[in-house]
Amino acid sequence: KFLKNKSDYINKLKEIKIKEVEFEVNKIKLYKSELTKEGPVYEVIETQPL
Repeated sequence: KFLKNKSDYINKLKEIKIKEVEFEVNKIKLYKSELTKEGPVYEVIETQPL
């Protein structure tokens, strides 16, 4: 929410190395989320094969 030293934070982010990964996507799911007192509840409302 609040950064004391934004430039230090940005420099640290630039140092992060993320390994390249390949994967196949064969479907997309659309979720509906409902926030409850017990926590979020997710429901798949549509699945689309690719």
